[in-house]
Amino acid sequence: MRSIASVRESEGQKMNLKQLIENYTRYCKVQGKTKATLKWYERRLGRFLKFMESSGHSMLVKDVSMADGERHVMQLLGQSQKWAEHPFQKPTEGELSKYTVHGHVRAIRALTNWAYQQGYYPDDPFANLPVFSRRCPSPIWSRAGRRRTSRTRVASKTKSLPHERPVRHPRRHRLRAHRPSLQQLPAGPRAGRAA
Repeated sequence: MRSIASVRESEGQKMNLKQLIENYTRYCKVQGKTKATLKWYERRLGRFLKFMESSGHSMLVKDVSMADGERHVMQLLGQSQKWAEHPFQKPTEGELSKYTVHGHVRAIRALTNWAYQQGYYPDDPFANLPVFSRRCPSPIWSRAGRRRTSRTRVASKTKSLPHERPVRHPRRHRLRAHRPSLQQLPAGPRAGRAA
């Protein structure tokens, strides 16, 4: 008797990439992912599918390799138009941001990781596909109230420590100071009425 993994692996030998993506989106629906998340996966995986079709590569799941993922990432990095195929933004000239490329890599890796866990692959072909760092300097405020983008610049220019709390807007403090607490409000059915 054959195991489920060997049956799925033999199915994966015959399955094409489009069917795999449809199975994955169906799985995401069953898992209770939101419509926005499903749309996010469909856009990114659909773009990968178009890339595979346009490159003339075999569409069988068994033929997808690490080199295909790397070529797709290089194609995204070399793209000269932002917002292509976006439902609300107009396409403009410029490179895609590293966050956009990172999202595409995440979607592809999620697909192949799921396929590996389901037994469609003997090993995950995109497990070592590089993921771009999503970390960027968090904005902090200097003592003068100007926005800074790097902790090192603030520490060097204002002689403050990186872990100090940001300066808050003075108007917000005034509004909070004049807001009455629950203890200061009159209580009871006749509260606020003139005696």
